[in-house]
Amino acid sequence: MELEAIREVIRKFPAFAYYSLDGKIKPVVEFLLDLGVPKSDIPTILTKRPQLCGISLTGNLIPTMAFIEDLGVDKRQWAKVIYHFPPLLTYSRQKLKATVDFLY
Repeated sequence: MELEAIREVIRKFPAFAYYSLDGKIKPVVEFLLDLGVPKSDIPTILTKRPQLCGISLTGNLIPTMAFIEDLGVDKRQWAKVIYHFPPLLTYSRQKLKATVDFLY
C-alpha cells in the first residue's frame, strides 16, 4: 500500500494504526491472497474495510465464510464478493442469519 492510502485508512479507522503487522494485518492479507484475491485489490479492500484486520480468522472470518457458503455462495467467487463488499465479512453470523431469514 502507498503511504497516502495507509494514512487514509488511519483517518477513517484510527485503530488500524495499532494493529500488529505480523499479528493482525499480514495473516488477513495472506488469507485474502489464498482465497484468490489479486494482490492489487488488497489496498482497495483494506481501505473500504480496515476492520477486517482486527477480526479473528479462526473465530470469525472462516466461520462466517462457511455460513455464507452453506447458503450457496461458490468458493470460487469469494475474491469478487470480498472486493465488491468487504463489510460482509465483518458482520456477525447472527446479523447475517437474521437478514437471510428476513429475505426468505
